Amino acid sequence: QGLAQNLVQNFFKTDTKCLLCSKSKPDVKQLERSHCNNYSRYDLLLLAIEDLYDDKDTSIKSGDILKSFILKHECCPIYTLCKKCHWIYDKK
Repeated sequence: QGLAQNLVQNFFKTDTKCLLCSKSKPDVKQLERSHCNNYSRYDLLLLAIEDLYDDKDTSIKSGDILKSFILKHECCPIYTLCKKCHWIYDKK
């Protein structure tokens, strides 16, 4: 999941304010990227692999998996949340 986490950090930029409370820096220390609660990063990676999987003898390029992983975010967007709202959102 490390490559996928880094890809999310680099590919999806954060907004300038929290989606839930609308606070922005310097009112909040940090704005974070949050996956929707429907699918975790791990779930999206599995879906990406399942789309590309043929059989146990056919290899899949990691770049193809990561590309599919990014495309899977169409059904599960990334939200910009402050740390407090991210914690609350993840508890639901």
